[in-house]
Amino acid sequence: METVWKFGYHDSQCEAILDVSRRDNPCPVPRVSQVLYNLTAVKIPEGVTMSNLENALRELREKRSQAQIEIEKLDQIISGIESLNGTGAAPSKSIQPKRIISAASRRKMALAQKARWASIRKGSQPVVAAKTTGSARAKRTMSASARRKIAAAQRARWAKFRAAKKAA
Repeated sequence: METVWKFGYHDSQCEAILDVSRRDNPCPVPRVSQVLYNLTAVKIPEGVTMSNLENALRELREKRSQAQIEIEKLDQIISGIESLNGTGAAPSKSIQPKRIISAASRRKMALAQKARWASIRKGSQPVVAAKTTGSARAKRTMSASARRKIAAAQRARWAKFRAAKKAA
């Protein structure tokens, strides 16, 4: 049957906490007796457990601050090597803020682009104009009487088709 300490820690968790407290705290570790579920038998003097936990927290915070200092040193080394290599600073550190362009500037840019396109089209128009004048025929229109004749011929074709369909 698995034993659980009164505070809800399993054996390995309690041993880790007590090991940390033994290193930082020269005072003796309190005796903690194992209990089964639903039985109470913990003999811990008041305040000793909290000091052990505080010591453990203090040690973890120190380790975290040392790791942060180490990371900052590594970042400095990396940026120094990148500057020697010509790649510049890390991309995460050199992010430029988004450029905001005023409405007037956007309008000027749009007009300039339209002028560029107009000059491109203007330069290509003589080539197109030469093609249309020499080789293309003028557009022809059909007179109203010619359209009526075509429509009458088409009606006659459909009447013939329907008559053939009806006979079959």
